Amino acid sequence: MGVAEDLLILAVCGNVGASILLGLGVLRSSRWLARGQATGLAALGLLGASILVRVLIAPAPWAPSLPDWVLLVVFVGGVFYHLYARRRELYLVGAFVEPLMVVLLLPVLALPQGALRVPLRWEASWFWIHVGAMVAAYAAYAVAAGMAAAYLWAFGELRRKRAGRMGMRRPALELLERLTWRMVLVGTVTYAVGLGFGALGASADWGRDWIRHPEAWVGFLVLLPYGLFLVNRVRRPFFRMGSRLCLFGFALALVELWGVGLLRPGPHRFLG
Repeated sequence: MGVAEDLLILAVCGNVGASILLGLGVLRSSRWLARGQATGLAALGLLGASILVRVLIAPAPWAPSLPDWVLLVVFVGGVFYHLYARRRELYLVGAFVEPLMVVLLLPVLALPQGALRVPLRWEASWFWIHVGAMVAAYAAYAVAAGMAAAYLWAFGELRRKRAGRMGMRRPALELLERLTWRMVLVGTVTYAVGLGFGALGASADWGRDWIRHPEAWVGFLVLLPYGLFLVNRVRRPFFRMGSRLCLFGFALALVELWGVGLLRPGPHRFLG
């Protein structure tokens, strides 16, 4: 087992520890929240170090696998989360974001290094736009899902008059609504850009055969619940339905990111 794998295992352990500490902060005492936040930040640093080591020791040109892309998605998502959750009352979000990171990272630990290698088009400009936009979109959707889950939990606690013990008041709940909406907007715009450039590149290089594959259909389906989420947020004052749509959309994104890639011999198999 190499240095990169050791760092990754430490990062996952850190995410698990952060999930436990933040969960204690939500359910028991708020003094655990800051400790959980610090632990999650340390785990993010270890994950970044693992990615850097993977890139440095890889033979040139770098040929990343699907797990490598997932690591990058989790890292960018962690950066998004820690940039947004700087206010103490938003530490609650970490109790839901950190477990999502663990869920995304566990398959990476289970798969052998180099599994599900992705065909690359280094010389194509559309490839870089496609990959960069999709990584940012998945990261934004992951954080938005954590925020949506935190909103649903906090809303229920507030209705039962039990959220005051952790400082969750209606203004903080409204702030959570705005941040979730912004993350979904960022994710949807970047996802549409990535999907569009991927479709243009695939059509130019491989014709229309790509449209018949499940990767393409699931990709387009991911946009549906998020589009409904954005409309629901604009037209209706109630955020609970939008939060459920956000969680459903992230479940579809996971199917596209992991499910299709594992069930078939590789993501974007029609490109190979």
